[in-house]
Amino acid sequence: MPRYPTPENVEIRPQARTFILFALTLAYPMFGAGFELGAYSELIYERKITAWAVVTAMWLGFSLVPREQTGIRNWQLLALAVPCLWLLAAGFFSASGEDPVTKPLLFTLGLVSYLLCFPFAVYLAVKVVNPDLLNLQGWKPKAGIVAISLLFIVAGYLVGEHNYLFLNCSDFEVAGNMLPVNCNR
Repeated sequence: MPRYPTPENVEIRPQARTFILFALTLAYPMFGAGFELGAYSELIYERKITAWAVVTAMWLGFSLVPREQTGIRNWQLLALAVPCLWLLAAGFFSASGEDPVTKPLLFTLGLVSYLLCFPFAVYLAVKVVNPDLLNLQGWKPKAGIVAISLLFIVAGYLVGEHNYLFLNCSDFEVAGNMLPVNCNR
């Protein structure tokens, strides 16, 4: 008798499916953000613009649909407004350049927009569109999703910071990316 059941004899519980789906969905964007932070000490503009577009679309959708149809609360709408705040602040402070106050503010707003608001907007969208998919009950699976996200951010950061161990400068050049200061020549 085999130790493990064959795939056709396994019944995957909905909570396990949800956990695996969220782990898969968060791995790429969190690793990529961590890599950029490690390699460049910055999130590339595409991530911040993506966060702004997706989160703002969700914010607009949730703002225009009556609350009794979505279940979205005021604090959730406020959280989804952070990327708009980042974009407005970036436009307003763009002339100040390397100002010691605005640069960390814009960096923090961009980071919060991508690493927190973006996954939160996706979570809320799934919650409204298909609430049966979000059947993670208890704190352990939710903590597991957060832990997996943090693991990929940290792994991405470490690979980005030590990119010279994994990549050559030509890898960045072929991709059309800026060369990190410490890339392997």
